[in-house]
Amino acid sequence: MVFFFALFLGIKKRIEVFLVAAFICLYPAFLDNYSFGIDHITFALADTFALIGIIYYKRKSGDQIRAISLSICFFVLALASYQPKISLIAFLCICYLLTSFTNLHNKHLFSWKHLLLKFSSILSVFFGSCLIYFLSIKLTIVTNIGQRTHINTLTELTNELLSAYSSFVSYYTIDSDYLPLQLRFMPIAIIFIGCLALIYRASRNHISLTPVVSVLLLLVPISLRLSYIINNQTWEYAGRITFVNCYALIFFISSVLHIENLNKFIRFIIGLFLYYFIVIGTQESNAAAIKTVYDLNMINRISSRIESVTPNLYKKKYALVVIGHYPSFDRSRYVKGNSKNAPHVASFAFESYRQTEILNYFFGRDILVRPTNDQMRRTIASAKDRQSYPASDSVYLIDDEIIVVLLENHTENSPKTWIDVQ
Repeated sequence: MVFFFALFLGIKKRIEVFLVAAFICLYPAFLDNYSFGIDHITFALADTFALIGIIYYKRKSGDQIRAISLSICFFVLALASYQPKISLIAFLCICYLLTSFTNLHNKHLFSWKHLLLKFSSILSVFFGSCLIYFLSIKLTIVTNIGQRTHINTLTELTNELLSAYSSFVSYYTIDSDYLPLQLRFMPIAIIFIGCLALIYRASRNHISLTPVVSVLLLLVPISLRLSYIINNQTWEYAGRITFVNCYALIFFISSVLHIENLNKFIRFIIGLFLYYFIVIGTQESNAAAIKTVYDLNMINRISSRIESVTPNLYKKKYALVVIGHYPSFDRSRYVKGNSKNAPHVASFAFESYRQTEILNYFFGRDILVRPTNDQMRRTIASAKDRQSYPASDSVYLIDDEIIVVLLENHTENSPKTWIDVQ
């Protein structure tokens, strides 16, 4: 996918293609993809589909019907792979217009008709793919799955639109904590120089393109936050979602990279970024390995306690109720920064929705099941006067039917093992 993006940006020199590829693959947000044993392939495919769609549209723009239809197909595949890729698709559409209007090698006689045709064509691709995907999920998803299907109200949408610019500036300045404090201005400075370079090239093509390109540049922050503008329950600071900001940063870097007098300096800047990417990547890798050992040992201790209080554990099935979380792993001891591109591996492993499956894996057989509503009520009533883990009575049995693991003192908002809905 990285080579597709380099191709889209018109980067052809081997060293520059290598630098772009390394930048994308080592970018801190990309580390989140490695948190998923299988889904990381889907994330990569989603990016690839989006990039193929825009490259095909760019190359076949002379054949409008074919270009639009096939690009829509690729964009729909990207959305079907992972919904938040709508931000990447929107950003690539803006990139296409920006590169078209600022390409000094393809000067053409300016006309508003030609301009409107370009806008209407790319908008039809974007909104067409979104509409087809929306209709497809309406036909296939018949149940409410919470935050994943939420769509903002008009008020929520307006609030997210207004906050898009402050979020954009924050992400490329104070939130760039994968860089030393003294260098956190560097991403926004490069973006600013890139914007000036694009506006200058647009003015050289035709002065009327200057306000057009300026408006497109103002749409970039909105495109990068489009997932949140549509659904404000989208996970904040998840690397697989914030990764679109990497494409934006590379796009503006490439726009400066084409300036001959700044070429070597920008290569040096990319190299500087890569150094800090490698440092934070090494820290994240070590932290993930240590956290895996920590989680395995904590869950193993819980399973051992369950065995000690349940004599007939392997002879029948028991309902499992886990209340609360065990102490979280202190990632900050091993990773200095990268808080705004957090990988999923940093999240709590023994979550409520997969506790029975995890413990069954440790026991080597399916002996634990999710509780019913009645069993959950009985458990909550019994937990009020007990001490939490690792107290001796924090793991106990109710009526030789329910195994209770009290990791925290029970409150109304304590996380609990998901109830069996069947």
